[in-house]
Amino acid sequence: PRPAMTAAGAKPISFFHAVDWSIVFSKDHGRDINVEKMCDVGALLIEFFDLLGFAFKPVRNDVAGNLKKIRNSFEAEPNERRTIGELLQRESDTKADKKDPSGTIGLLWFKRALEYICKLLTLIYESRDRVEDFGTSELSVKAYDCTLRHRHGWFMRKTFNLVSSASPYRSKLIEKLAYGNVELPHSQIYAAMEPFLDDMRSFVENMDSLLISFGVETPIGAATAEAAADEDAAAADTAAA
Repeated sequence: PRPAMTAAGAKPISFFHAVDWSIVFSKDHGRDINVEKMCDVGALLIEFFDLLGFAFKPVRNDVAGNLKKIRNSFEAEPNERRTIGELLQRESDTKADKKDPSGTIGLLWFKRALEYICKLLTLIYESRDRVEDFGTSELSVKAYDCTLRHRHGWFMRKTFNLVSSASPYRSKLIEKLAYGNVELPHSQIYAAMEPFLDDMRSFVENMDSLLISFGVETPIGAATAEAAADEDAAAADTAAA
């Protein structure tokens, strides 16, 4: 069962109770999602980087900046860009979609950040039966390698690996996800995490397919091949030097 949403004005039980995925539920592969409501959900989701610790503040700020690009695009023409589909179509029609800081570029990198969060939380959920505590840096690096690594250049890859080394221990992160409530059983956190991830994957998949259909996103397989070619070229340049 999905975690019950907290009453208005009350502090959520956990990070997973704070996000109401139902307001971004789509019947049309993401096209019909309300831009303002999606940004409201996004503002809650980027809190996850705060929970990971101070080292992730630059990542959080970058994602917040991408949300701002989406909001700014919507506010420029709120009647014509009410939904994600309308925003993407409008910017495509005006040839503004691939120009930073467009709402399209903001949505692209916001979606990519969510892919990382979703993968990291999935790895944490899958490790729920591990008895001993451990640093989540190994999971952070693995999640990055599966998602953002293929989208970044050499410098950003090194930077993110350095940031990941400061990831908290699992027990500390679970405590933060419970908003400091040490009496809340970990089993209850994991129980809320599972349906949260189901809804998050559905949202991310909708955004991914929608961005691909507009020719903005590159399927992950193609991005992986391109990243590998870049690494080979960088290695060759280093050897030549």
